[in-house]
Order: sequence, then C-alpha cells, then structure tokens
Amino acid sequence: EGNSGKMILESSVSFDIERELTQEEYQDVLAYCEYDVDQVIDIYKLREKNYFKPKESLVQMLGNDNAARWNTTTISANLLLKKPLPKWSDIRVPEELLELVPDEVAEMWKTKEKGNITINEFDNEIVFGFGGLHGSNVKKKRFKNVINLDVASLYPSIIVNYNMLGTATERYKEILEERIRIKHTEPDRQAGLKLVLNSVYGLLKSQYSLLFNPKASTTVCAIGQSLLYDLTQRLAPTCEIVQINTDGVAFIPHTDDYKDVWKEWERDYNLVLEQDLF
Repeated sequence: EGNSGKMILESSVSFDIERELTQEEYQDVLAYCEYDVDQVIDIYKLREKNYFKPKESLVQMLGNDNAARWNTTTISANLLLKKPLPKWSDIRVPEELLELVPDEVAEMWKTKEKGNITINEFDNEIVFGFGGLHGSNVKKKRFKNVINLDVASLYPSIIVNYNMLGTATERYKEILEERIRIKHTEPDRQAGLKLVLNSVYGLLKSQYSLLFNPKASTTVCAIGQSLLYDLTQRLAPTCEIVQINTDGVAFIPHTDDYKDVWKEWERDYNLVLEQDLF
C-alpha cells in the first residue's frame, strides 16, 4: 500500500477489547477490514501477471502443492536441488580471467569478503568490489550519441559457462534454454523461469537457501567484472568511455571499429552483447 502511494489505514479500536463493540467501534473495525481487503485485491490485480501467475507455474513445475506457501526464491532453489551442495573454500575464477584485472584486485577477491579498489583509466574512475563493476567519466558530465553495449543475461550465462552450481548447473542451463525458446509463446511459464534464473545469484549469498555458497557468489561477480573490464579495455582505443555499470559499457565511438571488438569479445567468452542508443 505504501509503495503505491495509498493511505495506511489503522483501526482506532483496540484488538484486545473483551466486551461487545459499540456500533461506532463496529463500523470503524468494518471499514478497517474492508479497506485492507480492497488493497489486497488491487495489489493482486497489479501483480497477477508478473508474480502470481509465474509463481503458480513454478509450483506446478515442482509438483508440490505445499510450495504455494513458499516464496519464489525457495521454490527456485528446490527446482534445482534436493539437498545443499558442498560449499567452496576458495573462489574459482579461471587464472586467465584474474590476469585481466589489476593484481591488487585479484588479491582482494582471493583473500577478502568485502571492500573495493578504485583505479583511474580511460578518463574514468573505475571501482572493483564485490558487486558489479562501476565506472564513470571524470572529465565530462554531458554526452551525446552514446552507445551502450549490454551483456544479455550476464550472471545466468556465467553460472552456466563456468559451472557455478555443480550438479545443478545442467538443470539451470535447461531452464535458461527453455525460457529463451518459449519467451514469446508462453508468457506465464517464461516469467516463472525468469524468476528462477534471476534468483540464483542472490541465493548463493543467502544462508537459508539450499544454494548458499558465498565463494561461488564472489566467483560469479569477479568473473563478471573481469569480462566487463576486458571489454572496456578493448573498446577504449576505438571510442570515448562514458560509463561502466555491472553488465554494460557506454561509450561514444570514433569509428565503426567498435563493431569488430564487439563480435570478437562475444566469440571469446560465449556471451551476447545487445546495443542501445542514447
């Protein structure tokens, strides 16, 4: 109710009155209960297509009627696993990817659980940490005709390409491929599959999930930052770097040479870049 800008109505009648309510108190409680139910109905209608229908499809996939009471992240984990996987003691970033970033950044990921390191390159202040890679141009504030190359499904693709879920990776890959296949034909099911795909990275950091594996979470994040930093380095000679943001690089091209970089990077890492213009 609050997020949709509605009044948060509270009853002025105490819930622990042991006598019969007066007519005025009864009307107050009735209005309070009606208001709450009306808001629930409105919110259900608002979320039916993007939450309740997709969740219903996940419950059907799992084949467990009790799962209707669970949140979607719990359902997602149970679709992939029946019991927790062994937790990693160290990150598992391929050495050739760690070599793409500054040594101190690689060391931070190997030895720490939080923090960040800032470097200045391509006229950008670039921050490596335990979230996504972030960078912004420190020389200019206004830009025109900006191209943004965004990695399609960055974290899900990393999870599949680098086997982040052990025995559950193949099942995750099947869900990813099915979602792509039915994206435009089965809206409820594809939305449910999208919930699974997008939940997994967060569940790697959730101690209450079957998927809890903090080092795997750091690994996914570190791989993403390494790949995006490499894309930025390759693009830099061909353009002016405007911004770097988790799964995309914004820039102003000098020539069409960036298109060659784009395709070469995709081939090297088995990922797909999507272009937007601003």
